[in-house]
Amino acid sequence: MALDEAERNYLLWTNRFLTACRTKAKREGRDWYYVQVTEKQKRGHPHSHILTTFCPHDLREGEKDNWRHQGGILVNERVSCLRSDWLQSVCISAGLGSEYDVSRVKTAAAASRYVAKYMFKKTAFSADWPKGWKRVRYSQSFPQLPERETNAFVLLAQADWRKLASLAIVVTTDSENTKAEVLYHLRGHDILVS
Repeated sequence: MALDEAERNYLLWTNRFLTACRTKAKREGRDWYYVQVTEKQKRGHPHSHILTTFCPHDLREGEKDNWRHQGGILVNERVSCLRSDWLQSVCISAGLGSEYDVSRVKTAAAASRYVAKYMFKKTAFSADWPKGWKRVRYSQSFPQLPERETNAFVLLAQADWRKLASLAIVVTTDSENTKAEVLYHLRGHDILVS
């Protein structure tokens, strides 16, 4: 599909998807909340990461194809994942296609890192978004947590990394990619990265 068609229709397609999830949850008497962060794929097409309280009734362990290039050859590998016939049919009928991934949230900290990872990716700020584009969306009824004081801050600019370097003794990361980025930005400082 052409990029301009994807950008022109993506909001409509995601609205259809979210409406179907909200309607299903409401019919089943469940609360429904979501946060959606949209980013661009390497080829420029939009895709979203959605954190939601909605879990399809038919969610189960399954497998899917994972295509990747290995030594210049396209190789397919079957990988374990969560699948839902209902979710796949909703994605297709909404116009989003048949590709989707589902993961269970295990902790509040993991959920926070998941959303922040996609909200603050460098590509999110450099991407050329169409006028009126809604990159971050969430439920109007999303539950509010009580305010609490924190010394946490987002690492966006080089000044943020310098501030972290002045404060940091131990930095805990959630992935090897994040660890590599911390080591790069804080090189020359006395830190322990785990």
